Amino acid sequence: MITMGEAEYLAENLGMQIGSVLDIQEGNTTTARYPNPFNTSTSLQYEAPTSSGKISYTRSVKIKFELKEK
Repeated sequence: MITMGEAEYLAENLGMQIGSVLDIQEGNTTTARYPNPFNTSTSLQYEAPTSSGKISYTRSVKIKFELKEK
């Protein structure tokens, strides 16, 4: 995955510039991967969950740009 700055740098090295947005894809097309809060409470071997106070997750966005000549 590259950053916007890296994409601009690569386009510049090709003698091009980044144009308009052609496509935006948010996240993944597969099912979201986050914990199911009912898995622990419905288990036969239930143990009290420990709360850490933090929830971490990652999202991604893919943006496809037009390349234009300078």
